Amino acid sequence: MKKYISVLLFIFAFQMIAVSQNFNRLSQLISTDEISYAQAAYIAAIYTGDVTENTDEKTAFEVLKQKGFVPEKINMDSKITIADLCSLFAKVTDVRGGIMFMISKKSPHYAFREFVVKKYIPQGLNPSAKVRGSDAIGLFNSLTEETK
Repeated sequence: MKKYISVLLFIFAFQMIAVSQNFNRLSQLISTDEISYAQAAYIAAIYTGDVTENTDEKTAFEVLKQKGFVPEKINMDSKITIADLCSLFAKVTDVRGGIMFMISKKSPHYAFREFVVKKYIPQGLNPSAKVRGSDAIGLFNSLTEETK
């Protein structure tokens, strides 16, 4: 009986550590002033199911790069712009849009314009502006609610 209780306590403690690590990662992402491509890829790759929450950002970035969601020339540590974030999120959530949006294969320029038209992001925002972590998560939540 003592052995059974000890095993249960160990499993419970292990789960609490895993949950707190995921919470810490999310808290860290939310408080980031300028997220990187790797951090944005982590958010997107979790949604697609290509990685688990315990996967590191580098692996998530590489997985999305292999799938063609992230351009080859991009460095994972580079800070992502709002236009590039719109493009990445549009590709992984399969957002529908206008003709130029579809012809351009959801390029950053047209993804940004489409998101402004659909009011996912405010009008007047600079497409080359860097993205805060909280804004990236908010944008992604808006998209996933719309595309369900």
